[in-house]
Amino acid sequence: MHILKIIHGYPPAYNAGSEIYTQSICEELKKTHQVTVFTREENPYLPDFHIRNETKDGINFCFANMAGKQKNAFIILEYVANVRKF
Repeated sequence: MHILKIIHGYPPAYNAGSEIYTQSICEELKKTHQVTVFTREENPYLPDFHIRNETKDGINFCFANMAGKQKNAFIILEYVANVRKF
C-alpha cells in the first residue's frame, strides 16, 4: 500500500509533538508499505510553493517551500497535495 502523510513539519527541522509522532508512525509503516510524507520547509532562497523531492531512509518526502510564512500553511499543503499526483 502507498501511504501519504500530510504534516505541517517533519524532523529534524520541526520537532514538536505531532512531528515526532508522525516520524514514529512513518518509521514503522515503511517496514511494510511505501510511505510518502508531504510537508513544508522554509528556504528563503527558493520561491514559495517550490516542491523539492527527496528519499531518505526508505521514506519519500515532498517538501513545499513556505518561506513567506503564510498563515494557512496546512490548508495550502492539503491543496497542493490534492492537485499533485503521488
